[in-house]
Amino acid sequence: CFENMAVVKWSVVENHEDEFVVFKEDLRLYRYESKSSAVKLSIDDLSLSDTAYGTLIGLAKGYSFKNTCLSWQKSSANPYTFAVSTANGRVQVLGLDVEKPEDNVYRNVLNPRVVRTCSSLEWNPIQYNLLAVGYKGDKSVRSESSLFVLNVSDTVNQPSLPSTEHQTLALQKSGDVGGTANVVLEAGLHGVGDSVSSLCWLPWDANLLAAGMGKVIRIYDIRDEHKTHRPNIVTAAQKFGNFHIAADPLFEHRLATFSDTDHAYVVSMWDDRQFARPVFSIHRQLGIVLQLSWSPVKSGCLALLSQEAPYLRLIDLPCGTEDFHSELYSDDSFVNTLGFRHCYSGQPGTKPLAIQSMNWHPQWDNLMLIAQSSGAVKELEVSDPVSLVWSPSNTLLCGISGDLVNTVPELDKDISMIMKDRAMRGYGLDIGKNISLVSDTDSHLQRAWNWLQEQQNFIDKKMIPTEPYQSTGGVRKRMIPGVWSVLHGDFSQRGTCSQVTPTNVWDYVGTTKSDLPDLKVFVNKERELALLMCGWVRISDESSLEAFCKREEMHDRYERVAALSMFYGNYDRSIESLKLGAINTASDVKRSTCLNMAALALTGLSARPDALWFTICNEMKDSLKEPYLRALFSFLSAQKHDGYDRILESNDLPFQDRVAFACLYLNQKSLMTYLEKTLIKLIDDGCIDGIFLTGITAVGLKLLLGYVDQTGDVQTAYLMAGQALTFTAKVDIVKEWLSCYEELLDKWRLWHIRANLDIERHARESYNVQKQIFLNCNYCGKSVNSSAGRNVRPTKVTCCPNCHKPLPRCAICLNYMGSGSFDVYHYHRSTGEKPSSPFDHWFTWCQTCRHGGHTSHILQWFQNHQECPTVGCSCHCQGLDNSEQGNSSTTRPVTKS
Repeated sequence: CFENMAVVKWSVVENHEDEFVVFKEDLRLYRYESKSSAVKLSIDDLSLSDTAYGTLIGLAKGYSFKNTCLSWQKSSANPYTFAVSTANGRVQVLGLDVEKPEDNVYRNVLNPRVVRTCSSLEWNPIQYNLLAVGYKGDKSVRSESSLFVLNVSDTVNQPSLPSTEHQTLALQKSGDVGGTANVVLEAGLHGVGDSVSSLCWLPWDANLLAAGMGKVIRIYDIRDEHKTHRPNIVTAAQKFGNFHIAADPLFEHRLATFSDTDHAYVVSMWDDRQFARPVFSIHRQLGIVLQLSWSPVKSGCLALLSQEAPYLRLIDLPCGTEDFHSELYSDDSFVNTLGFRHCYSGQPGTKPLAIQSMNWHPQWDNLMLIAQSSGAVKELEVSDPVSLVWSPSNTLLCGISGDLVNTVPELDKDISMIMKDRAMRGYGLDIGKNISLVSDTDSHLQRAWNWLQEQQNFIDKKMIPTEPYQSTGGVRKRMIPGVWSVLHGDFSQRGTCSQVTPTNVWDYVGTTKSDLPDLKVFVNKERELALLMCGWVRISDESSLEAFCKREEMHDRYERVAALSMFYGNYDRSIESLKLGAINTASDVKRSTCLNMAALALTGLSARPDALWFTICNEMKDSLKEPYLRALFSFLSAQKHDGYDRILESNDLPFQDRVAFACLYLNQKSLMTYLEKTLIKLIDDGCIDGIFLTGITAVGLKLLLGYVDQTGDVQTAYLMAGQALTFTAKVDIVKEWLSCYEELLDKWRLWHIRANLDIERHARESYNVQKQIFLNCNYCGKSVNSSAGRNVRPTKVTCCPNCHKPLPRCAICLNYMGSGSFDVYHYHRSTGEKPSSPFDHWFTWCQTCRHGGHTSHILQWFQNHQECPTVGCSCHCQGLDNSEQGNSSTTRPVTKS
């Protein structure tokens, strides 16, 4: 029943599928037409979209459709026959005359004794003359029937039911039946006073009618119950109410219902063969659902229309499952995976209007008619769900409208392609090789791997500790420490840092200038170790500082040498580097001039904070573009102005240089505060450069986790964590990275790379591989402890050591397995060479036919044959190993050894 709604329905009559009706104040019949730019619509035409419109071909006026129901009879003899209800509950059959609207025929078929509201009308889709009528119930009509099935006969040839007593019972009790209609079923006999909320004929059986009545669903069989094996009524008692029922026309036995229970709205799926409870229910925030409608073309597609919603919700159920009542559907995980697709009624950029009714086209894919709250009728094209599947080779398979589309998107910069390319070029646990592979593609990874290589060198020279101090039980784990853990005291013997003594920086290196500002450095054992880890040198090691400066100057980094020399208190070396740079960069006039000006400015350095030099220096640093020169003058003018913040917060300087500077010039409290702040930022940003700060420790794994979250690069995360496998091997997140990376290698069919990775990581873990294959005697079932598989001598064990029964024979040489017999395939007559590999005499067999023999014999056989070597066996062992054939030019049989 549609109260004050515009309702649309497509024709269900054969050869009239391009026609539809719209009714509210009157009933209008239209024909669907395509629209071009040249077409001009008349006042009676109905615009559906930019490409379609409806031409008016029939009209029924003077009939109030308020609070009415309508159903279109599926009869090709009378294609414009409708069942309609009036406001007082009377049911009429309307015959629409498209040629002469004034000749429209109205015929009463059911007159209720008491004025009631008709809630549902449904013509039978198979036996066209059967009409189901449902009424709402209340306290005043408790004694009245609420469900009728009428046999509305006419002069046209239609399938009809044979006349029986059951078809004509109790006519006077329920009302007057007009015309030639007979009552086939009166549901009041089974529950007088029930209120019918919805009706639905089951399309797989013309005799079954489903009805939502009160708080139950009933399925009626309209045949004589004494002449069939079906019960006349099947009831599913539920504490539900306000049902909407829809039967799937493409999937037998499946129904969908909407109901409310405990003030919650539920969509349920039912199997009419097991009707005690729903197969599954969807509990979502649906609101009040006005309509449920299965697509008559697309299997498993259910549309839901909610009250005042400007969109339709679509549920797509799996297709091709014959047993709808299987465990797949009743599993909660399946229900959780079901999502709604939303299809909006408005055009992009416009405010969508609420949809009042909808109707699928009976034949055309994905086409609907909808009636909006404004009264407008529009066509709506429902897009198909797109299923996407990635192949291991990074091709994209799309399922669209029943077709499979195979595309190869441009994914050169996708992390999966980058990881695959690295793996194929040898990216692994070898740090040196990794540096060469990423040097031209990723500067961040290059710096991280360079740092790990330097730390490995320090560890080999025992310059830095690898086993942290732990207060709980003194347990030690081998790690690669970072600056944070060292300065935190995690790797000291006592678990705390040694005493820090502030010292004048100019005292470490002799200088010719005496009038210098008083600048304090904070030095202890842990801070000097942190300087090494940041790529600097110990402040007390003047020779190392000079070697460092010359090495940097060889790479044309004069500004960095000048700044770091001044940070180390070597005033003379700083000026010397600036002058040398000015000379060597004479071809670059701008840079050479800048270096000369900086050297000249440094000569005026004074210890007096009120000197003019400080003012000029502070103004000069803001105009310098080179970050190390800005840091140099910010450092010298720090006492007068903003301290060291300009250096520590400069994003132009590398993290390692900023942290090293902080290790020299910040007191313990300020240093740890700065490092903690920097550490949090690095972890949040997933900056792999920050590995120098965290090392491969528990904090370092957090940094790697942030890096994976930002990039998806599980390959690098695991390989870096793998540099300290004695610590990381049992950490859950590292296991997960390894599992993901190995799964990728398997999908890419990089079997050898995967195997080499396993071998190398097991070696680093000191991992003892447990026995994974056991040979049992075919007679006694006990273990065959044969040493013959590791020995080529022919007289070793050829029988079970327990029952002394012989082992199986090799299908090629016919000797017993375990024998190191003369190898007829690998013997070279010219040299007399015999096989020496222990693997040659392993047990090898086909996993299909179970025939086999010595590994070397089997491999040699399948180089020239496809069939099994055993006489009488037709197994094509060689052709079964598709994965191996696709991965290598040398094919092998499916074997195990």
